[in-house]
Amino acid sequence: GTLARRAAEMRDVERQMLDIDRALDEMERDRQVRGEAGRGSSRCPTCGTPFRPAATYCWNCGTRLREAPPETGAQTTAAIEAPPAPDAQPTGVIIAPEPDQPTAVIAPPSGDRP
Repeated sequence: GTLARRAAEMRDVERQMLDIDRALDEMERDRQVRGEAGRGSSRCPTCGTPFRPAATYCWNCGTRLREAPPETGAQTTAAIEAPPAPDAQPTGVIIAPEPDQPTAVIAPPSGDRP
């Protein structure tokens, strides 16, 4: 009953996957024959997958293809509100930054200050 029906569905899916694999292989062969594989792309040194010149990582295996683009700005620190006077009790929260992320100091609304 149910088991036999599921097995038949699985065989159908497997046949469809094999058909797709064959079609993809044929398309790749056609591209290579036409010489498109080398135009505007390179191949990953680890898995051989084509990638675009601007790629930093291989989309297939994750291999680093080139150095990451340089950062456009230095790390910044933003103060939301001026810090309290030296004799006042601390009332704000300082959020520790993640690496390469800005730092933010969040103070309570000015109505809550002593």
